[in-house]
Amino acid sequence: MKQREINEDLIEVWSDIILEKMHKLQDRVCNLDYESLSYHKIRGMIDGYAEALTLLSCLRQGRFKNKYDETLRKIKEECIK
Repeated sequence: MKQREINEDLIEVWSDIILEKMHKLQDRVCNLDYESLSYHKIRGMIDGYAEALTLLSCLRQGRFKNKYDETLRKIKEECIK
């Protein structure tokens, strides 16, 4: 598998995917009760940081080709609008 260069496209795709994941997590946290909120929020942040770094590594290694191509296409279409 060919390793991708860390460039503007890779970072744009990575940040778009992470943003999508953060919105989903935020929706889940909003539905928790107050007592469990702080534990889940901290746990979610830790998991989120780990997932973000893992995702960047995987994208750089050329994995998730379909998601990468789809997200990059979407970003470029939004820039044209």
